[in-house]
Amino acid sequence: MISSPIPLPLGGILQAKIPSNLYKRILSECVDKRDTSVPVNNTLAGHIENEYEVKDDIIQYQTRDFVNKLIREYYVDYGYSEPRVDEFPIHTPALDIWSKTENPRVSYDTFMGEDKRGYVKRWKQQRLWINYMKKHEFNPPHTHTGTFSIVMFIKIPFDIEDEEKVFPPTNTERILNYNGTFGVTACNYFGQINDYRLHIDRTWEGTMLLFPANMRHSVHPFYSSDEERITMSSNYVLDRVKYGLL
Repeated sequence: MISSPIPLPLGGILQAKIPSNLYKRILSECVDKRDTSVPVNNTLAGHIENEYEVKDDIIQYQTRDFVNKLIREYYVDYGYSEPRVDEFPIHTPALDIWSKTENPRVSYDTFMGEDKRGYVKRWKQQRLWINYMKKHEFNPPHTHTGTFSIVMFIKIPFDIEDEEKVFPPTNTERILNYNGTFGVTACNYFGQINDYRLHIDRTWEGTMLLFPANMRHSVHPFYSSDEERITMSSNYVLDRVKYGLL
């Protein structure tokens, strides 16, 4: 396994280290050098001034191939049910969570494998974009298009302890401390809507999260640094391609 699960009451998130060669390429092309030719902040939910499409082919292809491996592990951790065959795309993670079975009639590998006409399925990467978030900027609660989404933490310019000096938590569990957190809004088994937070700081640099695209999430602002918080994101949809042309 190249990932570890972050379980939620219904489904969950996967966490993985970005492959070192990919991470070095991102640092070189998107941090040291910056391609600002295609701004995308007018098409995204974030209150972030600098958001741009990533055009580097190597970064695109290596990210796509790594995420395809992660999506398979998502189903190992959170279950896979028989897909529907009357529409395309033919399943969603949410349906799989509700329909989870220990012995599915069609396995994930069988479903994704080559069919009689020589086609296989893979997860197609949509636009890949990078966020250069400044102090006080944020992402409000939102969802993404597609079936799966990722966020890669490239540079995080603060520590939790520094943030808590600005707005101290009200208890030792940090339950009410939101500074710089990655938040998820999800229902529990009783249908109650709860907020779950990951306290993202510089220890998360070089880490990726994979989660269902329809999972409502947000990014709270940070206050303790004048440097940028740099992340990269994309969405994934199921694609069918001719075997040998991957």
